[in-house]
Amino acid sequence: MNTYDEWGTLVSTNDYDGWSQGHNSPFGTSLAQQAATEAEKERRVQRKNLPAMHGAPWNGALDSLLCNDLCLERKSVEEVAREMHRLPTAIEARAVKLGFGTYDAKNRFHLVGEQPKKAKEKSVNFNHLITLLQRDYTTVDVVFTENSDGKHYTYKIHNSMLTNVGVDTLVVVPVYTNGNFKVAKVVYVHDEPEIDIRAPYALKWVASVVDLTAFNDQVRREEEAVALLKKKERHKAQEAALAELLEGTSREELLQLLNGKL
Repeated sequence: MNTYDEWGTLVSTNDYDGWSQGHNSPFGTSLAQQAATEAEKERRVQRKNLPAMHGAPWNGALDSLLCNDLCLERKSVEEVAREMHRLPTAIEARAVKLGFGTYDAKNRFHLVGEQPKKAKEKSVNFNHLITLLQRDYTTVDVVFTENSDGKHYTYKIHNSMLTNVGVDTLVVVPVYTNGNFKVAKVVYVHDEPEIDIRAPYALKWVASVVDLTAFNDQVRREEEAVALLKKKERHKAQEAALAELLEGTSREELLQLLNGKL
């Protein structure tokens, strides 16, 4: 069966099918080869036009900037993408990973605060957003000495307190159950804040560091005073025993007998 190709030439159907599958045609490059060449050109153009930060790693500073621009400045994804030199899809994906972005059933991106969620869930998410924007703090893991399970609990702590904080330092922290305060022992100080933004609770702050300097000094002084009194008492008892034994004998006479003529 004969037909006309796109150049107006009469060809057979069998020949035309062969050219379309990549075989050489009497007119040079096949249609498949032309399509592949055009596709490769398009891919090169796309790669050339990618933003400068495409594929670059994220860090804490960029995460904070992203949170600030989307959640506080209320900038659009496209605007943030232009400013951060990234693709809009990369901005959305990072926001979702950090917990303040989500996709709906139709795969449309929204900020978490824009979704109809329970008030408690909103409060927790907003606390995480605030935590991401905060500076001059880190986190510590603590244990409560009355708990035999040794479970670790994470608290935020301001950098101004760190000079007096280390492993085994006692700190005062609020507890989650009743809002009261408890004394806990630090078991680990993180170099950088360890924040689980997907946790269903907001991290609380260390209220204060228990300074035992004055306490330990006073205890030491009391112990030294007790030791001194015990020593005096012991010497007094020795003197009394010796006086009783030496009754009728002078000390000088006994010393001369023991040590020779003085």
